[in-house]
Amino acid sequence: MDNLVIRGRIEEAEDRCASLCALVSPLGPLSEQIDPTTGEFMGNVPQAFSHIGVAARGVTVARGGAGARR
Repeated sequence: MDNLVIRGRIEEAEDRCASLCALVSPLGPLSEQIDPTTGEFMGNVPQAFSHIGVAARGVTVARGGAGARR
């Protein structure tokens, strides 16, 4: 998503961020990996590194979107 923001493709980055956030389980935890075809969680749950990545990408997308709207 960072690459999309840097390239000015903010809307696509926002869509991907929303898709990723939609995969979070009802209780909130993420796993190490998510099967791209089924969305099934694979690996250890909960995985703090996954949460950190999602949060960091969300910040990047939000900042990029705010900068593009100025």
